[in-house]
Amino acid sequence: AKAPEPHALARGGKWADKRFSEALDAYCSSPDGLPKTLSSATEQRQRRAGMMLFPEFMGDLPLGKIDGDVLRAYRDGPLKTFPGNANHLPKAVKCASMKDTIDALKATHPDWPLMSADMQRERMQWLFRFFQWLVARGYMDADPSAGLVGESGMTKADTKAARRDAAAARKAAGDDDDEGRGPFSDEDLKKIFSQPLFVNGHGRHVKGAERCGPYEFWLPMLGLFGGLRLKEASQLYLSDVRQVDGVWCLDVNEATADKSLKNEQSARLVPLHPALVAAGFLGYCERLKIEGFQRVFPELSCVAADARYAKESGRRMSMMLEKLGMPRDGSRVFHSFRHNMNNALVRVPASVLGFADPTLARVARYSIMGHDLPPGERDVNTVSYLRGKTSEMAALVAGVRYEGLPVVKRFDIDWGVEAIRDALGRKHGSRKGREDMGEAWTRRVR
Repeated sequence: AKAPEPHALARGGKWADKRFSEALDAYCSSPDGLPKTLSSATEQRQRRAGMMLFPEFMGDLPLGKIDGDVLRAYRDGPLKTFPGNANHLPKAVKCASMKDTIDALKATHPDWPLMSADMQRERMQWLFRFFQWLVARGYMDADPSAGLVGESGMTKADTKAARRDAAAARKAAGDDDDEGRGPFSDEDLKKIFSQPLFVNGHGRHVKGAERCGPYEFWLPMLGLFGGLRLKEASQLYLSDVRQVDGVWCLDVNEATADKSLKNEQSARLVPLHPALVAAGFLGYCERLKIEGFQRVFPELSCVAADARYAKESGRRMSMMLEKLGMPRDGSRVFHSFRHNMNNALVRVPASVLGFADPTLARVARYSIMGHDLPPGERDVNTVSYLRGKTSEMAALVAGVRYEGLPVVKRFDIDWGVEAIRDALGRKHGSRKGREDMGEAWTRRVR
């Protein structure tokens, strides 16, 4: 009898014959794989379970058999049938497999909402990063997901609905990360940082209902010199201000239930700019630890909405800009500080890294800002650079300059502690005198 012909593989690489599940196990256990993105063992288990839905519906294929068409079939088929609000599914419909769960839902709860378009895209991003890791490690010689990057897999109606939902979520969270937003002009920055709060380093000049807190001093600084989104900065813990390889950094993460990020790549380390150190940020954080606080801005309350700690800070930032005469047409918002930081990073010469490598400088800039490289700039070379050295990112951040920016007075820490105590004392009920630790949010998601 004639021997059967070996199956033809769509692409090569050392792991072309390895099954998806085997490769995923390696990705989830390798220090430079999933653990590099998610530090929590619980989150790692949940992420693996979410990625294993791919072979549940498409089969546990050899890596060499997975191509763009297979991924599109998953994206445009099974993924669009997954239920939303998975943590709140009725116990009666929860089954060992997603297929059985979907069937049970259709039978008993036909109106149950489906997974949002944003979450579907995030699920595909999990797969994209997995395949990028396989290529970077030399296990595959081509990325089957490369052609899908930038594709939405959505109809025009789906796209419009997703944009409306995303805009509403950004507004609730105080994040304006879409088109139409631009950087503050030099004149705008002069107006902002010429206010008495920054000239004096404290807010003792403000009395009554308009009295301010430390967050009103530090948030614009963190936006301009760190590129942080409003919610990212508002939810910082003191433990997120830490040294990495001898460099003081802001660890932007969602390690606790009361924090959330825009997307996976938003988790990042941002080296502290010398301007933040000179203004006394490290001394301020150290003093708060001594005073028994856990968050960088203890005076901010958590709300049971996606804004979380950024609701009050967003309102006050908007009031400040309006008072300075800036039009409230959406063109100049807190997020504009982030645009200023990004533009300033572009202008920093690659030579500050100690060698003129524009590729590494560009990758480091994207990492600092929490962005993925554009699809056209991704290759084996840039994939190997996806995480620059902390010292390299610190050099790039330190190179950020703003010509004509007024000198900011060193922060008055004693006033800051007084203002925090005063704000906590003005809270009501069980919150009075206490810093919020996400109670409103964690009660909501239980």
